[in-house]
Parts: sequence; structure tokens; C-alpha cells
Amino acid sequence: MAARVLFAKKVSSDQRIAELIATLPRDPAVERFVEVYVEARLEAEEASERTLRLQAVTSGLASALDPSQVAAVILGEGLKAMGAAGGGVAVLRDGVLNAIQTVGYDPVASTRYFNGLPLDMNVPIAWACKHQDPVLLESAGQWSARFSIPPAVSAGHKAWAALPLMLDGACIGGLGASFAEEKRFTARDREFLLGLASQCAQALHRAQLFAAERAARAAAEEAVIMREDFLSIASHELRTPLTPLMLQLAIVRKAVEGTALAPKVEMAQRQTERLARLVSNLLDVARIGAGKLEMNREKLDLEPLLNAVVARLEEEARKQWCTLVVHATPIVGRFDGLRIGQLILNLLSNAIKYGGGHPVEVRLLQHDGSARLEVRDRGIGLAAEAQARIFRRFERAASLRQFGGLGLGLYLSQQIAEAHGGTIAVASVPGQGSLFTVDLPLDAKA
Repeated sequence: MAARVLFAKKVSSDQRIAELIATLPRDPAVERFVEVYVEARLEAEEASERTLRLQAVTSGLASALDPSQVAAVILGEGLKAMGAAGGGVAVLRDGVLNAIQTVGYDPVASTRYFNGLPLDMNVPIAWACKHQDPVLLESAGQWSARFSIPPAVSAGHKAWAALPLMLDGACIGGLGASFAEEKRFTARDREFLLGLASQCAQALHRAQLFAAERAARAAAEEAVIMREDFLSIASHELRTPLTPLMLQLAIVRKAVEGTALAPKVEMAQRQTERLARLVSNLLDVARIGAGKLEMNREKLDLEPLLNAVVARLEEEARKQWCTLVVHATPIVGRFDGLRIGQLILNLLSNAIKYGGGHPVEVRLLQHDGSARLEVRDRGIGLAAEAQARIFRRFERAASLRQFGGLGLGLYLSQQIAEAHGGTIAVASVPGQGSLFTVDLPLDAKA
């Protein structure tokens, strides 16, 4: 008879089976059959509900990015499947448990109980974490038999479960649950709770790793900002004395023309100009990092600009036993003359430096509606892996001891080309030299 009543309360949603059971004769054999059926049906429904809850837990944990979100999923979905009236998730640090989140308890009491809870406290969750073994208490009598300290935050509840959160053999926290009524923990209950604790531990570990990664990324971003600020400030400060120094050297050079001092002043002027270019490159790197590299485009013929840069570098090329061979045609478009001049200067200086004293060939022509600049040297060339990275900041393909520089020229050249809507590419064979090709649209809008 009891089984029939239980079925009516629990599983009467299946009306056909309910009607069939009602028609069965009331003798001991039939009653036993109904009892077995009802128990099996209830276990099946309970297992189905827990499976759905576990699926909800798994889905929720997949998107949990911090420990509080992990705790919310475990307490909101996992403990519901157990019918718990309250619970909490705590992390273990330096032998002390601190709550991430609790539900079903008085906030003030749970904060006082769960935060700063030492493992030697004689309560279930501390014992479970200390001994790395679950505690399942089915009644208040079982609590008082094992623990001298009575229930605090879960006063009024009559059954408790406490599980250590284990990861790679170490306890990283604890999961606690309490129930309004006495509860018999079955083998399935224990298995479910252990699985829930395992999921919680793994998700907490992932969340902690994500938090650490996020903190490291924030620190790295802050360091980049500080570096860009430093480069900007340092570049400005270095440019301030360089400008009058370059002017004074130009005056002195004219004054000592034809004297024994002329070569020395000329060298000082060249080195000062080189230093000014390095400082200018550093300032441009800072501007790019801050998104402030501006382009002032206007109608411009690239041929005179190219010839002016070549004339500026002829003396440097001569000192490297290099000749510059130029093939150019007039090409008019909308360009930032200062930046394109900087791009040409960087590519030619690079070719002279690594060209091994061989001629450097420069071509300027129109190609498919774009201005194409080609710079070819016959020097040391580049390995395939180096070609993929030479356009990055501070990257170098050759030894610093053999070739100086900051590794910024090609990076800045790429940024200038892309800011004009263009591209820059390299084709090279080690020992046979390199060909740099820049394509710049003629009709790019400012």
C-alpha cells in the first residue's frame, strides 16, 4: 500500500501506469512488485535529474572565468541535484580556508565561519580538507559523535556533507553542503558528490590560471605603455639638444672648409645626423604604439624625393665601397613626403649596410595603379626564417657585433607603407642579396 501512495506522490505523471497499478490486486506479491517498480522508477528519475544537473554544471563551468563564477555554478546547479538547503565553496591557502561563496546561510554568520577557518578547527569541512577525505553526516547525532564544535552557519539543518577539493594529490579547498532533513547518503550520492568536487577543483584551477594569465597580461600591457611613454619622453628630450647641435656643426663645417679640421667636423656631423635618425625612429615607435603616427598626404612626385634621398646617402655609400644605381620615372600621387622619404632612407641605408660593397640598384616605376619601389642589393641575404621576422620591432637578422642599429628601420618602413594603404615585401637568398619591394597606391585617400 505504501508503494502505491509513494507512486501517486512521486511518479503519477505517467497516467497510464498509474491507472494500471490501481487495477492490480492487493496481495503481498503484487505489492512487492509495485514497491520494486516504484523504487526503480524513482532511482531512474533521480539519476536522470542528476545527469541533467551535471550537464548544466559542465556547461556552466565551461564559461566560468573566475573562482566566484565557478562557486556559483557548483552551488547553484550541483547542490540542487542533491536537494541541499545550503552550501559553500572555500579555497585553501596557507592552512586556512576562506569562502568564495555560500548559499542558504546567514551572510554575516557564514562570513565569520568560513573566512579564516584553520584546518585544525573541529568541524567537518576543515577535517575533510586536513585529512583529504569526505565527511558524510546523516544526522545531528553523527555530527555530535565526531565533532565537538556544534553546527554554526547550518544551525537547524539535520545532515551535512564536506568534501576536499583535490587536484594532483593536493587539497586546494573544500566543498560543503547541508540538508534540511536527515539524509541517507547512498553510494550514488557519494559518487555524485565526489564527481562534483572533482569538477569544482579542476574548474577552480582553470579559473586561477586564467586570473593569473589575465594579471600577467595586464602587467605586460602596463609595462608596454610605460615603455612607450619612456621612449616618447626620452626621444623628445634627446631631440631637444640635437637640433641646435646639428645647426652649429653645419656652421662650423662651412667655417673650416679646406682646413685640416674639415674631415673631423664632417665625421661629427655625420654621426650626429645618424644619432638624430635613431632618436627619430624611437619617437616614431612610441607614436605607433600610442596610435599617433599621423600621415599628412599631399600631391607629390616621388622621383625628386627619391633622388634627394640618394644624394643624401651617396657619401655613406662611397665609404662602404658601394654605388647607388637609380632607375626612376616621374610618379605623382598622394603621399606623405616626409614619411616616404624616411621609408626610402631606411631601405637604402639597410641595403648599403648589408650589401657587402656591391652596387645597390633602385627602381621607381608605376605598376598596376601603384607606385612601386624596388631596392636590390647583392650582399649577405636573408634566411627564410629571418624574412618572416625582420619587419618586427627591434628584430635583427644579423649579429649586433658585426652590424649596428636598433632593428627599427624595416619595422617603421612597413608601418609607413601600410599607413599609405600599401605593402612591403622581401625576397632573398642567403649569400645572393635581397630585393625589397614597396607598392603604394597612387589614389589613397588621406
